[in-house]
Amino acid sequence: MTNPMIDGKRADSARRRERVLKAIDTAVKSGGDITVSGLARAARVDRTFLYRHPDRLERVHVAASTPAENGLTVTSSRSSS
Repeated sequence: MTNPMIDGKRADSARRRERVLKAIDTAVKSGGDITVSGLARAARVDRTFLYRHPDRLERVHVAASTPAENGLTVTSSRSSS
């Protein structure tokens, strides 16, 4: 037997994770600065969501240190980590 409340929280977390991934993709394609705060704002999640999910935070840091598609280098602000 599953608990509807737990299932709802899991579904909400999955939606947030998808929004974060889309925000990362958009930021990389645009070639702008990639920061935790900026991505959290774009994904409509709290920064703490990223810090509670180390796999997503690692993607943010990887995206920030990876050159953009147009040959531009994407910068990162690590002061908030």
